[in-house]
Order: sequence, then C-alpha cells, then structure tokens
Amino acid sequence: MNAPPGNGDLPREPVYQRIARLVQRWNAHPESQGGDASAVVDAAVIEDGLILVNSSRSILYAHDGPNFAEAAAEAAAELQAALG
Repeated sequence: MNAPPGNGDLPREPVYQRIARLVQRWNAHPESQGGDASAVVDAAVIEDGLILVNSSRSILYAHDGPNFAEAAAEAAAELQAALG
C-alpha cells in the first residue's frame, strides 16, 4: 500500500518500508527493553513527541485467576501513570 498521490503530508513509499525503517531506529535503544517505564520514555520520544509502548505481557499476565479483568485494568492504569 502506498500513500495517496498528491498528499505532501504522507511519505511516498510503501508502508511496510516506512515501518521497517522506524522499527530499526526504535531498536537503536536497547536500554528501553526490560520494563523500566522512564527508560522507555527517555529512549523512545521522537521529534513528534509520540511513542507507542508494547506492554502486553505485563497486562496479559497480571493475574491468572477469576480477577484477571481487574488486575489487567490495574496493570494498564499503573503503566499509563508511569509513562506520564
């Protein structure tokens, strides 16, 4: 999939290539791996000021019993607070 012609705001390259380049740049910060929210924010903030943080494991494995939904919601809220 390519960006629509004539739209100066979008790159004129296949989306998969753009994503691959961004992932390479993001992976240049190995210190952001390992669960430290402040290290993730420090390493990942780019000129746009937006970051995407994958924390599925901490939420998915928050609890393995009947209280999973509450524990997952709490883990997600704690991470959101830690990321600011």
